[in-house]
Amino acid sequence: MGNLTTKKTLIVWFFTDDKPGHLNQLKGLESRLSAHTEIKSRWLSVPSKNISCFNILIKRFSLEGDFVPDLVVGAGSKTHKYLVAAKYSYNCFSLVLMRPSLPLSLFDGAVIPEHDNPPVNDKILVTLGVLNNIEPRAPRLSGVTENVRGLILIGGESKHYVWDDTLILKQLEQVLTGSVNVKEWVLSNSRRTPSSFLVKLKERNFPNISIVEHQDTESLWLPEQMAKSEQIWVTPDSVSMIYESITSGAATYAFDLQAKKESRVVRGIKVLLKKKLLSQWPDIEPKSQPFVLWEVERVVNWLLKRMSL
Repeated sequence: MGNLTTKKTLIVWFFTDDKPGHLNQLKGLESRLSAHTEIKSRWLSVPSKNISCFNILIKRFSLEGDFVPDLVVGAGSKTHKYLVAAKYSYNCFSLVLMRPSLPLSLFDGAVIPEHDNPPVNDKILVTLGVLNNIEPRAPRLSGVTENVRGLILIGGESKHYVWDDTLILKQLEQVLTGSVNVKEWVLSNSRRTPSSFLVKLKERNFPNISIVEHQDTESLWLPEQMAKSEQIWVTPDSVSMIYESITSGAATYAFDLQAKKESRVVRGIKVLLKKKLLSQWPDIEPKSQPFVLWEVERVVNWLLKRMSL
């Protein structure tokens, strides 16, 4: 995708509720905005601020000594009234990530995932999944098969899928024994992973697999692992990890768990399977991704055009 550039420094306020998933979306947007133009960012944590609906209605929003924004962005329902207040106080462009809890007419733009069934509106850019802070890696040389690495990301209990230690371990064993082109595997869990899973996993003593527990990782660990991996397996409850894996350019696979209901997460997984961006167990055949999915880059191009920059 070609870069759009602007001459002036873009002043951007990022409103966050400090939830990791929302922060990841905002950081991804900030990173790609700064790749296209010079920006000056201010991060505002909404739990530490207090603003009433009355203040929104009378267009009163100020922070002493602050620079006036050209763009305000928020992710998470708690940020929405702050976006509206800032927009009407400073006559700036407001962008909401994900479906807003307030009327769309109060915002200048919205980025909404396809699985949330957004309405047709020229203010809305529909994305395949939520934004993330992963950048696609450089293409691998064809035919290179030495020291091929694989990554396994294990989630756990969720509202969307029935968790089953035994089932995942059975599928994992077949992945490890059937993926003959992968010579080295790294596995990590999450905060939601039942402690019983790691106990059973270690009892199996699978060869060529290193276990790195989530509490032993830092923020850059996952992007670095994704960049090194040719193949990534993720449990379907960890949907954000699936979108990040696909964005990295690695061939991405999902373990198979029973869905509890036809939720937006389950619908999103089905869309990825239909578009062949994701494969699912028992399909363990090596494959390459059909195209680069880099939604945050597409969002930035669209946003700068809408802002006429």
